[in-house]
Amino acid sequence: MATPLDVSALATANRLLDKFGISAILTAKPTNGFDPLTGEVSSSSTPITIPKVSPPLAYASSEIDGSNIIVGDYKVIVARSDSVSSIDRGDRIEVNGRDGVVVNTNEVWSGEEIAIWILQCRTGG
Repeated sequence: MATPLDVSALATANRLLDKFGISAILTAKPTNGFDPLTGEVSSSSTPITIPKVSPPLAYASSEIDGSNIIVGDYKVIVARSDSVSSIDRGDRIEVNGRDGVVVNTNEVWSGEEIAIWILQCRTGG
């Protein structure tokens, strides 16, 4: 159940993303399926358009440690919405023509619900 803080935090995140956000395309990590009748393995995923995310944000030089966060990694902030229920490592995201893979997710909770995800993304992958 959403608390008043949940409602307030999500409203603030959405207000900021409405003002400054851009659209992105999130493609979940492909899931493999096996058809026992044909013996074939198939892979599929469906892209989701997210109407408002933050522009790609560079990490400060003090945050780059060379192993967990490397030069070229960037952050993308995504507010919880009806179109996005989860974001996982290995998902791909295209923001402002920049294609990357999600290497880490940080869920920011507001009470009982996720308000935003802060994604660590890496070009290529």
